[in-house]
Amino acid sequence: MRLIEESDLSEREQEILKLLATGASNKEIAQRLFISPNTVKVHLRNIFTKIGAASRTEAVLYALRVGLVTQVVDEGQASAETEQPETSPQLEVEVVQPEQAPMQLEGITPSVTVERAPGRRRTVWVALGVIVLLAVTALGWWWQTRSLERTLVLTLTPTPMVLPRWQLQQSLPVTLSAPAAVVYEQTFYFVTGQEDGAALRYHPKQKSWQALAVKPTPVRDAGAVLIGELIYVPGGRLADGRATDRLEVYNPRLDRWELRASLPSPRCAYALAALEGQLYLFGGWDGRDYVADVFIYDPQTDAWHTGQPMAARRGFAAAVAVGGKILVLGGWDGKTALATNSVYFPQRDENGEKAWEDQLPLPEGRYGLSAAFLTDVVYVIGGTDGQTELAPLRYDADGNAWLPLELPPQDVGVQPVVLPLGTQLHVFGGLHGGVGTAEYLTYQASYVIVLPILQNSGQ
Repeated sequence: MRLIEESDLSEREQEILKLLATGASNKEIAQRLFISPNTVKVHLRNIFTKIGAASRTEAVLYALRVGLVTQVVDEGQASAETEQPETSPQLEVEVVQPEQAPMQLEGITPSVTVERAPGRRRTVWVALGVIVLLAVTALGWWWQTRSLERTLVLTLTPTPMVLPRWQLQQSLPVTLSAPAAVVYEQTFYFVTGQEDGAALRYHPKQKSWQALAVKPTPVRDAGAVLIGELIYVPGGRLADGRATDRLEVYNPRLDRWELRASLPSPRCAYALAALEGQLYLFGGWDGRDYVADVFIYDPQTDAWHTGQPMAARRGFAAAVAVGGKILVLGGWDGKTALATNSVYFPQRDENGEKAWEDQLPLPEGRYGLSAAFLTDVVYVIGGTDGQTELAPLRYDADGNAWLPLELPPQDVGVQPVVLPLGTQLHVFGGLHGGVGTAEYLTYQASYVIVLPILQNSGQ
C-alpha cells in the first residue's frame, strides 16, 4: 500500500481515521463528530481512495505507519463493522504488480506490530519488575521478527510466482450497450443503456443477476457515480438522439428512483467522477456540439453550479478521481481523437485559482475509453482512435509515466464498464462496431498474500 503525505488528508479525514483506529464503528464516529453515519461512509471512501486502502484494516495500518496513531485496540474488541479477527495472528502483504509480466515477488519484508497488555502494579518494585520483564520480552519479539523477516525473504526471493492477470469470465446473460455502472457494497449495479431503461444488479461472489426498478428515463451515453448510498445518473442521450437534462437517482436499499435538480443544460457523452461527496461532470454533447463546460452537483443542497471549463471541448472522455484531484483523459472534439491528460483541482477552483493542469498525454488519441484507479495506478481500458480498438494502458500518476498493460484474451471494445473491486478490475460489455456485448473479464491488479506470524510457544 502506498504511503502518502499526511497532508493529503483533510483535518476531518485525519480525525475520522484516528477514530477508526480506536475500533469505533461508523455510528460511534458519527456520534462523536456530530455528523450522520452516511457522511462517515463518504469520508471513509474518500480516505480509502487517497491512501490506496482496500479495507478498514489497511487504513489503520496506514495510520500507524505515518504516525497518525501510535496504537490500535485489540481487534476482538472492535465493533461488528470492522473486520473479524483471525483465529491465529496473520500478516497481509499486498504486492503490487511490477511493470512487466509475469509477476515476480522480490524482497518482501513484512512489517509486524506487537502489542502487549500492561501488567498489574501492586507495588513500585513489582511495577519495575514488570517493566524490565516487558523490555526483555519485547527484545525477544524484536529478534524473532528480524528472524522472520530473513526467513520470508529467503523463501520468496529465489522462486518467482507466475500468476495470470487477465481472466475471461462466463459471459453475461444480458447484452450491455455502454451502460452506466457503479460498485456498492461489493455488488455491481448497471443501468444498461437499453431503450427499456433496464437496471440490473450483479453479485460477483454468487455470480447471480437480479432485475431492479426500471429507470424512469431510458438513456444511453450516460455515466453513474455513487455518493453515500445513492447512485446518481445525470443526463444522457434519449431514444430520439436528443440530450436530456434530467438527474435521476437510484436508492439501492429501497429499489427506487427519484428525480433531482435538472442539469444547467442537457448533456450526454460526458466524463463523470465523484470526489469529496460531490459530482463532477466534464464536457460532453449538449445536443448541438461538443462542449468544455464543467458542472458540479452538491447532493446536500440538490443544486448545480459551474466550474472552470476545460481548455478544449470534448466528449466520450474518461474521468477518474485520484487523491484530491480528477484526471480527465482522452475524448473526441468532433474531428479528432484527443490524447489530452488534464488534471482538475476542485479546491483550487473553489479558491478562485487556476484549476487545470496538463500532464503527460496518452501515447495516442482515443475516445470511448474507461478509466479506474486501483493500487495506486490509473488504468485505461478500451477506446478507439476512430479506426482501431486500442490496447489497455496504466498510468503512474506520481511518476507521470504511461506504461503498456498486458493484452486481454480478447478486445474489450469501446465504452466498456471498468469497476475496481478488491484487488481486481472487472471489465464488462464494450461496443464492437456499435453493437453491445455480453463479455466479462477480470484483471488482477495486485495480489495479497497472507503469511502466518511465527510465535514462540513458550510465550
